[in-house]
Amino acid sequence: MFSRDLPMPKILRDTHLPKLKYGNGPSKVYDGYGDGLFVHLTKTKSGTSRHFKYDYVIGGKRKQISYGKYPDIGLSHARELHRMARALIAEGKDPVHVRRRERQATEEKQRTLNTVFDEFFVTREWRPSHAKKEQLRWNKHVSTSIGKIPLDSIDKADIRNRIGEIQSESVDTANRVLSLIDQVFSFAESFDYIDRNPANSIKGALSQKKHEQKNHPAIKDPEKLGQLMNRVDQLENKMARAALRIIAITFVRHSGIRLSEWSEIDFNHRLWTIPAERMKAPKNGDLRIPLPPQAVTAFESLRAITGGHKYVLTTGIPKGGKVAPISDGTLNKSLALCVPREEHVVHSFRQTAYTLLREKGYEKALIKTQMHHAKEKVEAAYNKDDQFQQRKEMLEWWASYLDLCREKARG
Repeated sequence: MFSRDLPMPKILRDTHLPKLKYGNGPSKVYDGYGDGLFVHLTKTKSGTSRHFKYDYVIGGKRKQISYGKYPDIGLSHARELHRMARALIAEGKDPVHVRRRERQATEEKQRTLNTVFDEFFVTREWRPSHAKKEQLRWNKHVSTSIGKIPLDSIDKADIRNRIGEIQSESVDTANRVLSLIDQVFSFAESFDYIDRNPANSIKGALSQKKHEQKNHPAIKDPEKLGQLMNRVDQLENKMARAALRIIAITFVRHSGIRLSEWSEIDFNHRLWTIPAERMKAPKNGDLRIPLPPQAVTAFESLRAITGGHKYVLTTGIPKGGKVAPISDGTLNKSLALCVPREEHVVHSFRQTAYTLLREKGYEKALIKTQMHHAKEKVEAAYNKDDQFQQRKEMLEWWASYLDLCREKARG
């Protein structure tokens, strides 16, 4: 038995590996560099299995790590993995433990509410008819919305928003969906996927959310959003057309664009700075908005119309001896030519952006920073300067996504 484990003092080549057969020599065929890497040969029904392995001692214990099966990984890849493992051991770290932690971190990053639902679902002992109903309910109301979001980044606001949308159509369905979500989160909590169940405290907020949803309808379906943006692009009023494009891209409040002045727009740096005193939450400071190319283009088209005046949006006609910005209802009137008010208003672009960006995996705090939300102390947790580049990339992606929705809607 000892003779079958004797090292073979020869540097391995890729051409050697297919020729290594179980039973024709040692079961451990060492790479000739003398650093302990070997190919472990075992007998299988189809012939010989070849695994790259390494025996080592750490903390006084003998351990073994497997780098993978040939030809799933090649010799050069195995040598690189081996080099990294030996470096960890030299630092007093167990490569098996390090790899396990890395895999766990990857799994946690990839674990969404949908993947946990799949785990939860197979453990249920429901009647087939009930199981089918619950699966259909999940697929219709959760899977394509918050189901896509990483589990550990979902909070009760995400759940409350989604349940509120469902409740606007059916209170009974909303309660059933909430119950199902609560069960899934409880399952996740029992396996330590999360520290606490964010669905526990939602039921008391359902009626309030229903009221909010009624007051602020919003298009959140990408196809309908594309159709809406195409209609906006066809508006005859050039000023309204450009302003609505800017709102859709930056999802600022209505007053943010209506009262904007040309002194706030820095074309050289593609930056729009709305002063704190004009914001709903002045304590959050000025809102610095990095402008994507599409927004810059829209502002340039407005500059050709109103660039000689103080305000970005103005008719240029003096009122009371002063040139004033457009009235509060102007943009909503223009938008009403594109979509019924019971489906979408100017303020709705904020909820549209928030929902779809969350579904795409963008962090709540980052979106809230851009929204300058009055109810969230976002800036305390998120340094504005550190997050500026991330917001710039997010808005560039969002502007391109709106263009993609337009193209798909046009067919």
